[in-house]
Amino acid sequence: MQATKKMKNVAGALIAVVLLSVTLFADTGAASRYDNQVQTAVTHKLDAKKQFRDVKASVEDGIVTLTGSVDLYQRKLDAAKLARKAAHVQGVRNLITVGGPDVPDAQLEQKLATKLRYVRVGYDNAFDYFALGVKDGVVTVEGQDRTGVGRDINRHYYTRDEVENQLRVPVVHSLLDLIRFRNAHPAFGGDFQVGGRNDNSLIMEWRSESDWVRLEADFAAQRAIISYADPAGEQSMTLGETTARKAER
Repeated sequence: MQATKKMKNVAGALIAVVLLSVTLFADTGAASRYDNQVQTAVTHKLDAKKQFRDVKASVEDGIVTLTGSVDLYQRKLDAAKLARKAAHVQGVRNLITVGGPDVPDAQLEQKLATKLRYVRVGYDNAFDYFALGVKDGVVTVEGQDRTGVGRDINRHYYTRDEVENQLRVPVVHSLLDLIRFRNAHPAFGGDFQVGGRNDNSLIMEWRSESDWVRLEADFAAQRAIISYADPAGEQSMTLGETTARKAER
């Protein structure tokens, strides 16, 4: 009994890895279709702002890579934020370097201390107290923040609209569908077996009385199909699709 339970736990972890892998493969292929469109859009946005005149963008599989230089760290953050707003962007890799004039450590420390004091006594108190130091241009900040959660000083809290937008990202949407299916279908509470036709394939099957689910993954083709028993008859779906279709017999 204990061995069977352990086997089911291993199977559950294995299917999660398989589903994630093939879903990411499918989403990567879909994302790459928009690379040229994203490249044009991001480049146009950067060219429209003179502070990004030395910043370049490249796109691969929906991931925007930013390179070049800016004179302020805030502008590095702003460039990434601008790129994320372009349609079909799956992520941003920010490799921009920060240039600008050389500032002595003592001068930088004094300037930062003034700004942080303003934050402490302003309408949005972030710190109960703080201390900072600067050495070779590297800033170290210590202290106690207002909420007791240290990361609140640089953590972004997502709004409801931002969360809903992220849930509409194709790979996230597909994974949520798979999670719901995994939690709801009764076959996953039954017996499990695994096999494959060759080194590039994996077949996983669950059965509980008349209920069954079969996952057939082809890693060479980066494709997987889930077939399953349903009250309406045998059904199947390809990972990446959000709707089920009748299985071809």
